[in-house]
Amino acid sequence: MAILLHYFFLSTFAWMLVEGINLYVKSTAAFTAGVKTPIYILTGWGSPILIVGVSLAARFHGYGTGPRDGRCWLGSEQGLIWAFVGPVILVLLINIVIFCMVIKAFMSLKLNADKSTVDKVRSGLRAGLVLLPLLGLTWLIGLVRQLQYLFVILNSLQGVFFFILHCMMNDEVKKAFQIRRKQASSSVISTSSKGASEMSTYTRSSKISKEASTVKGAWRH
Repeated sequence: MAILLHYFFLSTFAWMLVEGINLYVKSTAAFTAGVKTPIYILTGWGSPILIVGVSLAARFHGYGTGPRDGRCWLGSEQGLIWAFVGPVILVLLINIVIFCMVIKAFMSLKLNADKSTVDKVRSGLRAGLVLLPLLGLTWLIGLVRQLQYLFVILNSLQGVFFFILHCMMNDEVKKAFQIRRKQASSSVISTSSKGASEMSTYTRSSKISKEASTVKGAWRH
């Protein structure tokens, strides 16, 4: 269990690093071709396997339930805990740099060029509040014991922030939603027009049949 916890926690931070790299690639023109998905997958799922594999080979007995604390986690006596803390610190430091670069790129957009200083600061703060949980920087709040509740709230809402950035604020998703809505509305209009046409044809047929019956009855009389 401790091995799985180690791997999946590292995978979480590895994907936060992938998210930071992806944001930087999308916010700058330096990488026009972008980064291929297999590289992201290899970084997110492969790098933790390498770290856990080396840790198992070097300090296998440091995993699992220790005789002292009884916790199913990494032992700190032989320094195995640094197999988790070290990569986490590295990811957070890289994402801090990426965070600053992305905010800088955001503030230099043409959209923000004509804004006042106050509006620029507000826009930067809004972007920062969205990016902080995505890059895992809210984990830094956990270092302050008085902010433990804020730490839990922000990290539990990390999925919500992903939804906001990648769905609600994503231009491709917005365009796809608009196209889908137009298709649905055109389908409804087409169905309504077809129904009205069929109703009109039925009404004319009924009228003709009624007139024919009237003429036939007159001839009989």
